[in-house]
Amino acid sequence: MFAISSSGVFWYITHILDYKVMLNEAAKNNVDILVALVMALTWGRFFMYFLVVQNISKMLLTLVKMMVDVLPFAFILICYIIFATQWFST
Repeated sequence: MFAISSSGVFWYITHILDYKVMLNEAAKNNVDILVALVMALTWGRFFMYFLVVQNISKMLLTLVKMMVDVLPFAFILICYIIFATQWFST
């Protein structure tokens, strides 16, 4: 289902749409939404495949848990980097 959906949307973006669509703001926003949809379907397909194999599934779920646990540190680090660049750029 994911493969058919993402392939269909990708084919529509690459073959049906022409460059004149980008000149219209509303149409460009719709194309941006379609591109985001293709990306979401592709990532969904990736996770669906790797959650089927048990060993890879455990590794992937562990990786997601580790990334969630790192979020507070990553936020502090990004704030520090922003502060440091502002401090040393003047």
